[in-house]
Amino acid sequence: MSLMVNELESTPNYEVADKLKDLPEGLDETYTKILDDSIPKKRREDARFLLPSIVAAWRPLTKKELAASFAFWKTGSVVGDHDLHDYMDICVSCSSIIYLDVASNNDETTANFCHQSVKDFLLKNHSGLSGPWYQTSSDGANLHMFQMCWRYLSNDMFFHGRLVISRRNNMLLKTPTEDLQAHLYRYSFLEYASSE
Repeated sequence: MSLMVNELESTPNYEVADKLKDLPEGLDETYTKILDDSIPKKRREDARFLLPSIVAAWRPLTKKELAASFAFWKTGSVVGDHDLHDYMDICVSCSSIIYLDVASNNDETTANFCHQSVKDFLLKNHSGLSGPWYQTSSDGANLHMFQMCWRYLSNDMFFHGRLVISRRNNMLLKTPTEDLQAHLYRYSFLEYASSE
């Protein structure tokens, strides 16, 4: 809604009537216009990472968790928190539909959709054989998140998963969180990935 108001505010008075005729009807048209108009084609691949990540997350992800997972997805390497600065603005590509809940400690700032209807829209089965570039499914988003966590934990930085899970007497044992503290402090996505 605020995007439409901003667009009208920047429109000369004599063009407002014509502009009002062109406003999208309903949420589907509004979100389609927002996604198609505000995300340039060269940023859509990044948005195709970000949107399903937020759809599938079982809790709001922090900016640092999103940056760390995005950096891993982009480079194939685990990037430590001290080197995340180039990836911290990942949410900018979808800033018109993503809300950053700024915490007093910036490390705890979380990202979520500005409204539940955004998530519903992204999950909606749009017409056509191959849906719009932003469409996902619940299964597709969950698979995206599972693969991200699995690949992240399987990286040699985490001893191919043995840092988090060990085998003893044919039983899988999860490493207690307190034993991971040094790693959790350096790698923001590790806590989420290991609890997924």
